[in-house]
Amino acid sequence: MVRKYTVAILATATIALTAHAHAQTDRQVGHWKGIRAKAVAKLRKVLSLSDAALSKFSIPEIRQQILETKYPSLQTLRDKFRRLSEMDETGVVQSDALTEALRGLQLLRNAAPPVTAGLRTGNIKNLQDLLPATAGLERAHWVFLGPTNIGGRTRSICPQPGIGHRLYIGSVSGGVWRSDNGSPFQAVDDKMASLAVSCLASNPAHPTVIYVGTGEGYSTLAPGEGVEPIRGDGIFMTKDETSWQRLTPPAKEFEYVNRIAVPSAGSYILVAARSDEPGFTSGIYRISTANPITWSRTQECAASQVCIDPTDNQLAIAASRSGNSFWSNDGGKTWTASTHSESWGGRVELTYAAANHSIVYASVDRLGGQIWRSEDGGKSFGQMTPNPEPGAAASYLGEQGWYSNTIWAGDPSDSNLVIVGGLDLWRSMDGGKTLNQISFWRTLKSAHADQHVIVSDPSYGPGSRTVYFGNDGGIWRADDVTTVGSDPDHGDGWTKLTRNYGATQFYAAAVDSRTGRIMGGAQDNGTVQYGVAQGPDNWKTVLGGDGGFCAIDGESPGYSFGEYICLDVFRGDKNGDSAQDASGEFWNSRDQAFEWKSGAYTIQDAKNQVANFIAPLVLDPNDHSRLWAGGLSLWLTRDAGAPIDDTRGPSWSIVKASTSSPISAIAVKSGDSNTIWIGHNDGSLYVGTHVLGPATSRTWNRVGEGVLPARFCTRIFMDRVNPNIVYVTFGGFKPDNLYVTRDGGATWKNLAGLPPAPIRVITSHPNRSNYLYVGTEVGLFASEDSGVTWSPVNEGPTNCAVDDLVWQGSSLIAATFGRGMFKADLSAANSGLP
Repeated sequence: MVRKYTVAILATATIALTAHAHAQTDRQVGHWKGIRAKAVAKLRKVLSLSDAALSKFSIPEIRQQILETKYPSLQTLRDKFRRLSEMDETGVVQSDALTEALRGLQLLRNAAPPVTAGLRTGNIKNLQDLLPATAGLERAHWVFLGPTNIGGRTRSICPQPGIGHRLYIGSVSGGVWRSDNGSPFQAVDDKMASLAVSCLASNPAHPTVIYVGTGEGYSTLAPGEGVEPIRGDGIFMTKDETSWQRLTPPAKEFEYVNRIAVPSAGSYILVAARSDEPGFTSGIYRISTANPITWSRTQECAASQVCIDPTDNQLAIAASRSGNSFWSNDGGKTWTASTHSESWGGRVELTYAAANHSIVYASVDRLGGQIWRSEDGGKSFGQMTPNPEPGAAASYLGEQGWYSNTIWAGDPSDSNLVIVGGLDLWRSMDGGKTLNQISFWRTLKSAHADQHVIVSDPSYGPGSRTVYFGNDGGIWRADDVTTVGSDPDHGDGWTKLTRNYGATQFYAAAVDSRTGRIMGGAQDNGTVQYGVAQGPDNWKTVLGGDGGFCAIDGESPGYSFGEYICLDVFRGDKNGDSAQDASGEFWNSRDQAFEWKSGAYTIQDAKNQVANFIAPLVLDPNDHSRLWAGGLSLWLTRDAGAPIDDTRGPSWSIVKASTSSPISAIAVKSGDSNTIWIGHNDGSLYVGTHVLGPATSRTWNRVGEGVLPARFCTRIFMDRVNPNIVYVTFGGFKPDNLYVTRDGGATWKNLAGLPPAPIRVITSHPNRSNYLYVGTEVGLFASEDSGVTWSPVNEGPTNCAVDDLVWQGSSLIAATFGRGMFKADLSAANSGLP
């Protein structure tokens, strides 16, 4: 979750501590790395770094890690930001909101014509036409751009025993994917209502039956703060990947399905699910798979996991996010709390030891991560992991065990072989008493960071020790789990399996008008770019961490601009090979700390962390030396290409003062940068005139007050021909999320007809202003009559969240939040499909 560094930095030589093999004090490590001792201690605690790991960082890299640790919980910030655009005027997201939006989507599919504004629309016909057989191969009008070498957050892996080498994986916002015998992954669930896949399970008695749980229920948000950022729509089942049966009705209890367990007989399933809706309790549910399907909650808890003994259908274990574990000896009909000598308190993950099912291991989010062991089937536990030695990592979970926490003991001949995962992966050969690191996210050939699931290959046994690992970067394979990662860099033995797996969560995109180069800001995978000749497998990172809005200067010198979180603006070179901070932050070598430049060289809202997690950033279409940035105030630099060093850089000034609500949307009038529109988190909308002049000449008028929704303003779009026509979109699962003015803001009309879901972006065809396209939480929609009627697309992005739409000539680029990017050639939109 914390990996912000440039490609250029990766090439910098490291200063190793190999001459100091014994444990070092934080002060010694800090001296060798040129950082303060307290920074070393914080890196150990937050990132679970040992002396050996710290020694592998270059000095610039380790400074970047220090920079990121100033944000106490990035995933919480991500969650809260996503929730902002889902809330209604009272700050609430109704628990059945997604279900209603999906119902509206299907109604539009049923009524849609076959083609709208150059895109195929209506019901999904043939699943095989939804994505290309090979990445980059055009089919069904859309081209999948990838990235296929980056992946995305993967919490579920389901190998199919008895069906060759078939492997299913689940993306938390990109659906279910399948690979046969190592072939490229294919999406298989576009006909399923929700793509927010959190868990998968197969029926051992009927291997072709797959159960899918939707909704990601892992967040630090407390009950009453709102709901999880990626909500689901229950549990689904398929026998053929074509028809998807809803196993549970649209019920508040199953909005976040964290785990599904199926016994060998397949006669029932156990589900760990949660709800944040007042009056609806989270817990363990028992569901009968016979007709009629029935379900009941058998244990109340903040359920995170459930497992069934593979040799005895009556034995089961379960765990919660709040430090509890349970056992059952009647197939999950009743539960008894486990005992342990000390209170646990945090998220608990459990696993049976395959060699002896009386042995159960627990990975507990307590004091940075502890392994506990039961020898009576989960009834009682004793602690195994000792406190770390000096110079070692603080613990394997660091400070994010609530988010990334997994444990495996699947060797059928050795109950002492245990793998645990937090930020990285660790192996124990003695039942959890000692741990050795086997992956390191900084090593390019090692597994990605943030571990979520570990699953054995069905062939695991004598002669085969293959295990799969799911994390924030996709899926990895270790062909021998007993030796993988044993080298000093923890890179040997890892194989990345993200071929054609397009699950990246994009917030925004930009196109280079000269070269066709595409950039995108992605959640937890940084700002990445794609060259026309590179192909979907060759996206490269410009800046790590989280990426946001971005822009590319299509003129000389061809700078690119992007942001880390909270308006931390950077500037990249014309090739995207390096990036420099343009918001004013720099490393003070004398004081061994990050500081901010004086005066106008600093965006104060970035320094004070008061901008949105993903804040709007717009390159002026009329003058590329001007860059507009939205925090609490509206900031402008008129010298975006100025030289950057420790004392200078682009100079920033406030053009619009704070209204106490952060700015969420910016639009600059084409041909006249003196006119600019600004939207805020509270839904307020302002039009500024003479904004490039002195402060005394600027005017800011609020428009639409009392008419427009008091909800998060997501985007503002001015008509390309008539700038008095302006479209404004809003968040919230409401039917009135799109408004238009045709007189510069004097009067407004709600353009109804779309599903009640957040609208993320709107644009029009470059040559047909009446052809509109909107990206929403439930997919992409097109209109040929300026928004009077709408049709959903039935291929490409389908019902995935579409967060941005940009143009590459007459081709539309759709940046999705969970399915990567797609491109559709609309040059023949006037006459329908080519």
